[in-house]
Amino acid sequence: MKDELSQLLDEFIHLEINVAEIYNIFHYTFPEDDDFWWRLHLEESNHAALIKSAKDVFVPVGKFPSEFLSVSLEDLRDSNTELFNIVKKYKDTRVSRDVAFNIALQLENTKGERHYQRFMNKKSDTKLDEIFQRLNNDEKNHALRISSYMIDHGIEIQEKKTL
Repeated sequence: MKDELSQLLDEFIHLEINVAEIYNIFHYTFPEDDDFWWRLHLEESNHAALIKSAKDVFVPVGKFPSEFLSVSLEDLRDSNTELFNIVKKYKDTRVSRDVAFNIALQLENTKGERHYQRFMNKKSDTKLDEIFQRLNNDEKNHALRISSYMIDHGIEIQEKKTL
């Protein structure tokens, strides 16, 4: 069980790092929105660090929020493969501002990100859940923040997949 949990957490860590890297690319690509992208980059990096710290502390003693066990390792691996490919693509290919924001909105709606968000927003069942949620603090609901920013800045939200 510890090995499976460790693998799941490693995939969650990679997911957060990959998303952070995409936001970092957009930070440098769009100076008019650089603060927005930088904040998202830092928050995603913080999510990865939070999961890593919790893994290091709680997995060896056999404790971890059970919510993390309800996501499929295969789904997380698939998401990370897709994210890794997106990072490679957008390091070399400049996208429009509209496309970048729509990519970000889609990223925040992937299974792994939605799963993380659900856990952070749910009512704490245990003291451990509460500690995670407090550490995460205000770094919640990126999808809502991205869509609000898009609306406030006249950026069209596209229904089609832009990844």
